[in-house]
Amino acid sequence: MTNLATLIEKGDFNAIKSIKDIRELAKKPMFGNFSSNFTDFQNPFPIQFAAALNNENIVEYFLRLGVDPNYIESSGYSALHLAILNKNVLMTCLLLDNGADINIPDPFGCHCIFTAIRYSNSEVLTEILKRNPCLDKEYKGDYPLHFALQEKKVDMAFILISYGHSIEKTNAKEFDAKSLAEKQKLNEFLKVVNDETELNKLIHKQKHIFMLRKVQMIPENEENIQNEDQIVKIKRDEYILLKERLLNLEMIVSRLLPNVSNEKLLNPQICFACKSKKGLNICPVCGNSFCQDDFYNHVLEGCKL
Repeated sequence: MTNLATLIEKGDFNAIKSIKDIRELAKKPMFGNFSSNFTDFQNPFPIQFAAALNNENIVEYFLRLGVDPNYIESSGYSALHLAILNKNVLMTCLLLDNGADINIPDPFGCHCIFTAIRYSNSEVLTEILKRNPCLDKEYKGDYPLHFALQEKKVDMAFILISYGHSIEKTNAKEFDAKSLAEKQKLNEFLKVVNDETELNKLIHKQKHIFMLRKVQMIPENEENIQNEDQIVKIKRDEYILLKERLLNLEMIVSRLLPNVSNEKLLNPQICFACKSKKGLNICPVCGNSFCQDDFYNHVLEGCKL
């Protein structure tokens, strides 16, 4: 086992940072055979091994060094697959927001969304769907909704429907969602989809779709940056806090949206903060309109009613 691999296995973050040529080493495979809870590796890349061992701090550090999140060796598992298998929401988000390819299949030809449905949790699945609804993905004749029902993951099936997966679409065996649920005796699922009111609530459930901007973590002594390259550089603690506040805003929006008029979006006002750009982002708490940058700052600082 190489020195870097040993440090990754120990989770010795400070020692890894102190390696002289770490920027170059992090981008090269580590020669040898390695094991994790999920698979055996032969000559894995450092980011793969760190993801397999569920060490998000080291994965994050490698991403900051410019490591390609899609590095993959003979095992066939990308760092994203391994984060999903570990049910690690933050690591999954870090990888997706830094260019991890959601379309890379695992060794069994299974795309990430199917891995999440079978092995992970609702939070991880939701983060994937926020960035890519995966409507056209197929595995052994099943689309994601059929796959969730085959796995008897009713909660995940509901999430998929809320992100646009149709209950009328049929799989390779000509089963739609209802007929498959009947076969699987999933009464909880059938109760909702057979009730038009409940089904419409699910279909129109408020959700947040990310605008596919890369997020890079930076040291505490640097300033947060947004630039023309669609990259947001933000301190880790502030990133986590921002995600929590956005989640709270989503919950508020889901309750307020039925009573909100579309007038402000149809006739956008001037940004409440900068007084110059169009305010296309409306805070559901205070009701003010903001441009993109000022809305980001408004959420980060916390809405002051």
